[in-house]
Amino acid sequence: MIRHLCKGDRVLVQKQTEIESGEIAVVGIEGEDDTLMRVKKSNNSDVVLYPDNTKCGPMLVQEGNARIYGKVVQVMFTPM
Repeated sequence: MIRHLCKGDRVLVQKQTEIESGEIAVVGIEGEDDTLMRVKKSNNSDVVLYPDNTKCGPMLVQEGNARIYGKVVQVMFTPM
């Protein structure tokens, strides 16, 4: 994504449970809120989530604790 999402921004998501490594997805993490992050699959089936917001760091999620809801296909930003 180009910038941090703000109230009023809209995200178009294609519902699917599998995505390619490096794509941005809606991800459900067990015990936490759903999030939009870039997904990279590791060799041991864990998932590393990378935010495009540089103020946040990557998050390692163990196999089975992350669920892909869909792939982000478009972001519509509201004028600032």
